[in-house]
Amino acid sequence: MDFAHITIMGNLGRDPEVKVSASGAKFARLSVAINRQVKTDEGMQSEAVWYEVVCFGKTAEALEKFAQKGSKVLVTGKPEPQTYTDKSGNLRHKIQVVATDVVVASGKKDQAQQGGRDDEADLSTLPF
Repeated sequence: MDFAHITIMGNLGRDPEVKVSASGAKFARLSVAINRQVKTDEGMQSEAVWYEVVCFGKTAEALEKFAQKGSKVLVTGKPEPQTYTDKSGNLRHKIQVVATDVVVASGKKDQAQQGGRDDEADLSTLPF
């Protein structure tokens, strides 16, 4: 039996893009950046690696309410390979993460000002 699972922690590169499918189900697309250290001729340098994430249902609804560009998120899910044709007609491959769980570690400022520090949301109120 084969198994693939991914866990990433990073920052949202843009606000969650929440849409409704033809069947009426909500889903959200996220762009999550992590920083990794890369050795170059000039020494160690930080490099951003971007992950495309999709989530569904109540998780998508909660992200719409509690997350924004710059929010720190912890995502767990499974990698889903996808194939598409770019504008030049070239066949491309990418891996999209289908989230099974998303935790917002820092969220919208207006939600965070319920008490405590300004950069920390009350995570106990999140429905996921």
